[in-house]
Amino acid sequence: MDLENIIRGAEVLPHERILTFKELRTQVLHEMLNPEKYSGVPVPSLPGFTDIIKGFRRGELTVLTGPTGSGKTTFLGQLSLDFAESGVNTLWGSFEIKNTRLMHKLLQQYSRGPMPEDKVEKAQALEVLADRFESLPLYFMKFHGGSDIDDVLDAMEYAAYVHD
Repeated sequence: MDLENIIRGAEVLPHERILTFKELRTQVLHEMLNPEKYSGVPVPSLPGFTDIIKGFRRGELTVLTGPTGSGKTTFLGQLSLDFAESGVNTLWGSFEIKNTRLMHKLLQQYSRGPMPEDKVEKAQALEVLADRFESLPLYFMKFHGGSDIDDVLDAMEYAAYVHD
């Protein structure tokens, strides 16, 4: 038995979860030749952002991270309001901000301007705004702080099944 020949003739065993470009070449070239078929949901209030990322595509999961105060919630709030106003079902999962505070921030963004100063007028304006906001296809997971990942994934899977 010639061990050197055996070693030279050895091949790497493929892994079922690892691909090479060769296996995806046709699909990649098709996407590059037909970009309009692969564009996602645009972000109307951020056209420059849409130009860069070509929208958000169905079935993709986008995770945004950054330090406290960097604008993650404000940015994602704008995205989700744009999507919801376009009829796209949107699921929120925040583990840092309670849903009441999150909806407060979203409602402020959705108002697109200052509220009346007079308390009675402000209450009336908020009711009208809340009625419009309530009709948007926005959904919020009931998690805060440390949560079991299986519970989170289960809620996401349910939302995708029921609302997508």
